[in-house]
Amino acid sequence: MIKFFNNFYFENIFFGRINLFNKESMSELWELKEIKDSCELIMGQSPPGSSYNEKGEGMPFLQGKAEFGKTFPSHVKFTTDPKRKVKKGSILMSVRAPVGDVNIANINYCIGRGLASLNLKNGDNKYLFYLLNYLKPKIQESGTGSTFKAITKSGLEKIKIPVPPLEDQKKIVEILEKAEKLKEWRAKADELADEYLKSIFQEMFGDPGKNPKNWDVAKIQNVVQKTKNENPEKDYPDESFYYIDISSIDSKIGKITSYSEFLGENAPSRARQKVETKDLLVSTVRPNLNAVALVSHKLNNQIASTGFCVLRPSEKISPEYLFYISRSKYFVESLINQCKGASYPAVNNSDILSLKIPIPLIAIQNQFAQIVQQVETLKTHQSQSKQEIDNLFNTLMQKAFKGDLYARFRPQIKD
Repeated sequence: MIKFFNNFYFENIFFGRINLFNKESMSELWELKEIKDSCELIMGQSPPGSSYNEKGEGMPFLQGKAEFGKTFPSHVKFTTDPKRKVKKGSILMSVRAPVGDVNIANINYCIGRGLASLNLKNGDNKYLFYLLNYLKPKIQESGTGSTFKAITKSGLEKIKIPVPPLEDQKKIVEILEKAEKLKEWRAKADELADEYLKSIFQEMFGDPGKNPKNWDVAKIQNVVQKTKNENPEKDYPDESFYYIDISSIDSKIGKITSYSEFLGENAPSRARQKVETKDLLVSTVRPNLNAVALVSHKLNNQIASTGFCVLRPSEKISPEYLFYISRSKYFVESLINQCKGASYPAVNNSDILSLKIPIPLIAIQNQFAQIVQQVETLKTHQSQSKQEIDNLFNTLMQKAFKGDLYARFRPQIKD
């Protein structure tokens, strides 16, 4: 997330009111308000456990950070007895284990005790989203508790935030959205690299559904190894681990782009599958979204959601080949045809494991894997360019808030 307040500005606005610029040169004033005065705040409350379901009955339910994505959450559960309802567009904040992460509600939700909802009074919630992302480190420091951090309603209410005029809020959002658009364009280069690899895959192996090169065919279960489950809550309650859930995967590029850290005793109920480097994670939920990804070295021996089917390649199949099989139209359509449930379509692990796929000679698979590795190396170099762009974004944001980009737009805090 782009940090659009410089450190001096942040440290002072968080702890009190100060003048940032000479008033005589300012035509605009920004007001500093506590959250209790500037926002509508709703603290979550968990419904009765008996009301939970994954069949789409009732209202979509979010318990906490585990369901967060980069910007929007992805719900798994529903409740027929919602206690705390929040509207679409609300800012959702994780208030316990961990504290401070934010998302934007993409639909109406019921929220549990791990979340709070904030709506800026007479303001732009997208501005609030960017602001709270920047304030996250200090909000985390406000959390209390020895086992895991949490922040109370009164703790949230006392946090002071700058509330510019609505016109200025929208200008800030406009700048930040443009900056993020540039980042998206940079990410597009990685997507183009992935498209190149898909074309190489087609050239070397053909359409997996038609198997024009007459490769041997086998069920996936015959070319993968067995995996094991663990229960962090019981097996290592005092140790921390990284948790990978469905929202951790960017389905556009087939990468794990985020994950959460938990103590074993606070493990989500779905945190059960221990994964290893180059395991393939295949989401069993809404297979049309094709949420699949290989586990990176950093996430070796960490925990994935039971919402994944974990495929651990044997010596008969390369991880890279299996990954691109899972990204194919044949694979996706085969799983869609096996879906159960209209409102919450899903498949079973057995549906994935019983799917038949072509198995080329391992030497040819390895040739493809080498090409993939070369492209991944190129993408690593591209990420360095991305960092340079991020630095330029931060400079742009600082200038915007100092008023260097346009004369009228200059922030100031009221006495």
